[in-house]
Amino acid sequence: MTYFSKALALFVGTALFGAASGAGALESSPSNPSPSSVKPRVVSLDHCADQYVLALADRSQILALSPAAQSEYSYMRDKAVGVPTVRSTAEEVLMLGPDKVIRQWGGGYEATEVLARFGLPVAKIENGHSIEIMRNNLLIAGEALDQMDRAHALIDEFDARHARLKEYAHTHNPSAIYITPSSSTTGGETYVDQLLNLGGVDNLMAHTGRTGWVPLNLEAMVLTPPELVVTGYFDLKTNHQNHWSIARHNFLRQILKNTPTVHIPSDELSCSAWFNLFAAERILDARHKLLAPSHEESADDRQ
Repeated sequence: MTYFSKALALFVGTALFGAASGAGALESSPSNPSPSSVKPRVVSLDHCADQYVLALADRSQILALSPAAQSEYSYMRDKAVGVPTVRSTAEEVLMLGPDKVIRQWGGGYEATEVLARFGLPVAKIENGHSIEIMRNNLLIAGEALDQMDRAHALIDEFDARHARLKEYAHTHNPSAIYITPSSSTTGGETYVDQLLNLGGVDNLMAHTGRTGWVPLNLEAMVLTPPELVVTGYFDLKTNHQNHWSIARHNFLRQILKNTPTVHIPSDELSCSAWFNLFAAERILDARHKLLAPSHEESADDRQ
């Protein structure tokens, strides 16, 4: 039995007693609005679900966000200031009396099924980083929050940005490598590989036939130096490098010093969401500067 299920078992006696002694009060409670004109009040269980709730919901709809809503890797953290937070345990969620719960992974494997037993609808943000999933997640959240106009407006912007990125049919794509503080990099078939391609650069590790997340290979970088370096998660204050990490190697420091480098903010990479395209736009900007130093086009309109 998971912690979520155990906590719910402890809470169920109190919940059922309250239902038996005050069922009429439950129907008229402010936390259970009946008019169809009232938009649902929600709880978000993880920081990825938080992003969709903060982007689309009215402030009055948000009963609570996850404890990580204001973390440095939360893209919408500024809008989370002052919003209550809640741990993703069954008793704490149910005590708030939300109309719906929004989650991607928060609450554990059984969270959706357990909450459904109490008649609490759960909108599940899909896992994955494909363009189709990012787009569909906006529809899922928009429908759950009764904010489809805002969802469609964000989708229109997302589609326009994606179309602009796809316009570049590059005859020469500079080679690039992605570097993290843990000294991991990406081969093909990952979301960062997708962002590199959208940004108009060739993933050096993908061309070696590697797929997924792989250790950084300094020897390969010596033999085939990248024309561009893309870094992620170096800006996190809480992301302390291991003293034995290759990311501390003097050769890699020289690569970072002497090779054009674009630093992607962690909050643009930490969740599968519309703002992942902003990372691709940063890469594209760096590509423009690399191939044409006088190029003045930029993507400073990110919001």
